[in-house]
Order: sequence, then C-alpha cells, then structure tokens
Amino acid sequence: MQEQAISIELIKTCFQSEYYPALFSGQETNEPTLKFVGQLIHHTQNKELIKDIISSGLPEDYSGNTLMEIDKMVDGAIKKGFHEGPSKETEDKSGTASSKLLSVIDDAGDSISFFHDAYKRPYISIQDDDKGISHYALSSQSAKHALQRLFYKRYNRAIHGQGFNDAMGVLEARALFEGPVKETFLRVARDGDAVIINLSDMQGTSLCVDRSGYKITQKPPVVFVNSPTMSAMPKPIKDSNFHLSKFQDLLGLEQETFNRVLAFMINCLKPEGPYFFLLVQGEQGSGKSLLCQLIKMLVDPSVATKMRMPKSTHDLMIMAKDTHLMVFDNVSGIKAELSDSLCVLSTGGGMATRKLYTDSELEVFNVTRPFILNGITGVANRPDLLERCISINLPSMPEDKILTEAEILIEFEAMRPCLQDALLQGISHGLHCYDEIETPKAIRMADAAKWIIACEKGLEFEEGSFLKTLQDSHAEIYADVLETNALAVAIINLVEVEPFEGFIGDLFQQINTEKFNQDRYFPKTSAHLSREITRMKPALKKIGISVEFIEKNREGRPIRIWMEDRGSFDEASKNTKDRIPL
Repeated sequence: MQEQAISIELIKTCFQSEYYPALFSGQETNEPTLKFVGQLIHHTQNKELIKDIISSGLPEDYSGNTLMEIDKMVDGAIKKGFHEGPSKETEDKSGTASSKLLSVIDDAGDSISFFHDAYKRPYISIQDDDKGISHYALSSQSAKHALQRLFYKRYNRAIHGQGFNDAMGVLEARALFEGPVKETFLRVARDGDAVIINLSDMQGTSLCVDRSGYKITQKPPVVFVNSPTMSAMPKPIKDSNFHLSKFQDLLGLEQETFNRVLAFMINCLKPEGPYFFLLVQGEQGSGKSLLCQLIKMLVDPSVATKMRMPKSTHDLMIMAKDTHLMVFDNVSGIKAELSDSLCVLSTGGGMATRKLYTDSELEVFNVTRPFILNGITGVANRPDLLERCISINLPSMPEDKILTEAEILIEFEAMRPCLQDALLQGISHGLHCYDEIETPKAIRMADAAKWIIACEKGLEFEEGSFLKTLQDSHAEIYADVLETNALAVAIINLVEVEPFEGFIGDLFQQINTEKFNQDRYFPKTSAHLSREITRMKPALKKIGISVEFIEKNREGRPIRIWMEDRGSFDEASKNTKDRIPL
C-alpha cells in the first residue's frame, strides 16, 4: 500500500465510530462495514487504507467476504457524495468544541507534545513561558485542567461534556500511535552519573546533583510527572553557619537515633531501589507522627503527609505509583499478603493484579519505593520484611518539653532550605566516592547500605558511622524477632535443648502448643509451617540457628534444625528480658 498521511480526524472517527466494534465478532459484518465506510470516506478515499482499517477490526480467523466488497462500498459512497463531508449545520452542532480545542493544540506547535510509557499509558507535555515544561498523564485531572485552561485563554469560555471527551480521545490516540516511548519519574531519577530531583514547583524546577555539587535547572534531562498530591520542595540555601546538629536538637533525638533518621533520608534520595524502609515505634506521646511528618516534608512533601495502611496489594501499588515516600501512620499489624507486597515494594519486582472492573485484564506495576511504618509496637513481625528496615524506638517526650508541635514546625520550616542543602552535599559526595566503597556483605540490603555509607562524609560524619548505625539497627531487629515472633521463640526453645531432625508434620505437632498457637501469626498447618520456616531461615542464621530441608520422600519432608553458633545467639538475645511473647 502506498504511504499516506493519516489525519487526526480519521483517527478520531476510527476510535469513536459505533460501527467499528461490530466487526470484532466476525458475524454479520457487511452492514456495519458499509456504514463505517460511509464515515471513513469523509477523510480518505484510499481503498487500501480503508481495507486495512476494516481488517484490523475483524478476527484473525475471519472467513467472510466483507473485505472483497469494500471497493464497491467506497465507489458507492463517493457516488452518493459522502466524501464531501457533513453539512455545516451538522458540524456546528457536533464537532465545533472538540475541533476548536484540537486547533488550539495544533497552533501551539512544539510547545505541546505527546508520548506514552512502556505500559502504554498516554502523556502530554506542555511548555509554558511562566511555568517551564510540565508533563501530565492524559487521564489525570491536572492534564484536563491544563487543556481547559488553554481553551479558556483562546475563547474565554469553558469546554466540557462530549466535545471535550471527543478531543481527549484524539489526543490519547496521538500519544499512543504517534508519540515516542519515554520513561517517567516522580521525585528522584538518575541521568548517567547524576541524580535529578524534582522540586515539583510552579516553574518546573529540578536539582541536578553530580560529583562536583548541584545546580538548579528548569530543563531537567529526564521526564518528571507530578502527581496531584505532590507539593513543592524548597530551593536549597547554603549557609556556612548551619549544622545538622540544629536539626537533631530540634527533634530532641539521641545521636544513634538521629543517625538512623539521616541514613533513611539519604536512602530516600537514592535514584533507584532497593530502599530501606523506616520502622518507627514508641509509646503514645513519643512524637512518632511528628517525626514522620518532618521526614516526609523534607524528602517528598505532599498534601497527603500520612496514610492509612491499605487493605490490598492493588491499593498499595496505586499509592506507590503516585507517591515517592509513603508514610503509613498508626499501623497495628500487617497481613501476610500485604507484608509480601511491602517486601517487593522495598527491593523491587513487578506485580500484576486484575485490573478493576475487568474479568481478566491484568494491570502491571513495577515500582520500588521507600516507605515508613509507624506504630506503638508489633507493627511488623515477619523476618523477611524486618530485614529490609531501619528501626527506631522513640522514648516518651518529657512533660516539660521546651517546644510545642506548632513551634517545632515553624522552626523546621525556617531551616528546611539549609537541610536540603546538607542532604544534597551528602549525595554529591556519595556520587564522588561510590565506586570506591566496598559493598557491605553482612547486611541484607547491601546495595542500599552502600549508597548510605558513601554519603556519610558529605554529611560530615566519621567514616564507618553509618555502617555501625545499620548494623546496630539490624541487631535490634533480630532481637525483636527473638522476643516477639512466636514461631521463632518456639524454634529457639526447641533447639536450645537439643537439635531437631524429623518431618515437618512432627515438628508442627511438637511446637503447636497452647503456649504459642494463640498468636494470630503462628502457622496453622504443616504446609504453612514449612513456608514460614523457609522465610525465616536467614534471620535464624543470623542468631546462630541453622535450618536444612532434606529431600522429600514418601513419608514427608524431613528437616534438621540445630544451634550452630551459640555466641551469635547469645549476642542477639542478651538484651531481651523474656523471649516468650504470650
């Protein structure tokens, strides 16, 4: 077929025709094809192009004669004058609003463009003299408001209803079929050896951080798409009199706890995962929520500072798609399925769930994000999730504390630009020496740990400070597993007396006692026990307890559990008063 330019109006007609879907079944296609040709003929008389369009709607195994009739249909439509288009009166009633909006966009030239991502999601880019360049998902309210604004500026009236929807259908087609594929980012991205941070302000400002420092730019080398909940970060201010100790004093944190806060914030500004998450626990009145709020305001400000823990993986991924740092407030427990999803969110990996309102269509999510879990105690209990965290336990605030929460927020807001500068200096130093840093092998999240360690000198910390911080945090986590996980306690009590060797079923019978099985997370069956022990193996290994699954035979699956390193066990458990949680 000879190449021919395809007009936007032709694409619009294909998408909006009520006759095109009637071809999908391959049954009784002649009549809808005839009417569809009558619509297409307004925009093209190329018979081969029309055949290709009709063929695209027919099933692969179609065996009817409709395609052979198209030449006659086209000739007949031309003879009847359908190619001359609808009357002016009809056009005024149905097509004016959408045509005018499309005309506004076409007149904008290169200042408006369209693209889509790898998941076939359509986007629009709008260059504004006052705001710089902004990128929006076409389905978002932000995109719709931006287009309505352009229409209003031209015609001094609003566009809505069917005319607006018709135009949006055409723009979606442009993005999907004419636009290039681009990767999109929310708050932080990598560009070669540089880290790009989206300030999400009205001017489209970003920070470009490299080994020599950082600079402010309104033309970032990557595509940032602002979600509706994102708020602006302040532009950094360099102040030689400012020191991070001022932030520590404002928070009222001990040095070790403050180190963990800084390590987590630097972790959040890593351009890609894996990410540690922050586990903040403490009794009521310890300032957990305020601390989480300040961290969120510094690294990923948002109108939604705190969130409730979602009930499903799908809801979690929807949140993660539009939020760089999620703060889950007042968490009292996490279901097994959601705990697994949080593990994937922390370390990376695609997840597919059924798309809402469909029977079989999959919706794929592939995001890696840092997050914060905040609660009184027992927030998370599964070892594979806990291994991915930096933990903080906050003491109660003194009753005679110097500043109120409102006063703390005012002081924080004043030092926020200087804090921003300090974090950027840390990132710049991290980029400078990252390749020289030895990857820590004793920590589960080695890649994330290496990034944090590389940045420490840029934050004016002594070498080894953050490595010790991470190691101490992990030691506390393993102690918490000893103290609070009923299955871990049951296994420890068992092998402290003598090693176990037998079948999973026998092990389940031996430890499934009233002392432990009242815990809601304790395995309910032998199969469940096998899965949980597999999940717990790395944590048990850290405290000197080895687990070996032996090849399954006719009688079941044998397992050996023994205490290999008494010293590691004693070190992990020396600070626990009572390892029995019930």
